[in-house]
Parts: sequence; C-alpha cells; structure tokens
Amino acid sequence: ANNATEVRHQEKVVRPVGPGQSSRCPRHGTVAPCRPLQRSPEHLELRDTVHRKNDRATSNDLPIRTARFIERKSWVVCGSDDMVIRVYNYNTMDKVHSYEAHADYIRCIAVHPTQSFILTSSDDMMIKLWDWNKNWACTQTFEGHTHYVMQVVFNPKRYKHVR
Repeated sequence: ANNATEVRHQEKVVRPVGPGQSSRCPRHGTVAPCRPLQRSPEHLELRDTVHRKNDRATSNDLPIRTARFIERKSWVVCGSDDMVIRVYNYNTMDKVHSYEAHADYIRCIAVHPTQSFILTSSDDMMIKLWDWNKNWACTQTFEGHTHYVMQVVFNPKRYKHVR
C-alpha cells in the first residue's frame, strides 16, 4: 500500500474514513471506520491474470457467493469471486458452460421464470442480463449504480401465468 494507513483485507484495500478518529474498525482492526477504495484497472487486470493461470485451483479456492437451479434445463448456475459464471448439469455434474461475467465479485443470480434469461449483479456496480439461448450472450447491461449491487430479482407481477 502507498499510504501507511491503508490495509489489505481479502484483496480489498481500505483506509480510515477520516483523520483524528480513534475507534477501531471491528472488521479490519484499523483505527477509525473503514471504507473500500475503488479498485484500479491495473489491480483487476493483475487479479484476472493470476486467476486465469489455473482455473481449477481458482474455482476451488474462491467462494461461490450465489447459485440458482434452473429445473427446466437440469442446471445449477454458480457465480463466484473469480468473476466467472459456471453452469453445471446437476444430474451428471458435467460443466455445461462457463464465462467471465463481471469485472469484480459476482454477488447474485436471478433466473427468469419463463424466458431463457438470467440476471447477475456484482461488486463492479453493474447488473447484466444473459440469454442462454444465444450462447450466454450479454443482451443488456444496467449501469449507473454507485456501490456494489448485492441483489437482483425479476418482477414477479409482470410474469404471472394466465389461467
């Protein structure tokens, strides 16, 4: 770290919020409450390079933060801290597909109840819409959030089944 007051915590650089504050942050043990710094593109590029060296080790070493079943396809879709979405057949546990989905940790996945879409959200402050019928193409990106996007859902009222 460039500054003596900066601290590394699970690849996130943090520093005290303000000078002269003396309380300790319970998470980092630093003086004063902490806030995350923006990650530089160089940091993300370096982390991406390290993770790509050994995808097998990465997928086992980093936490899976979200997973959703897609029963109509017999799939489980997982998102993890290596920024990759992995799709497995839950009957055979064969990997169906994997792709780098975000520039930072993936926090949430939502599955559309009738269409071939999933939504993903991430610490990169974006929500993305993916279509598995189009070889998992990203069909829309929702930008403009000012902090991590921790949760996404599809609007259930819009997709009620007509009887």
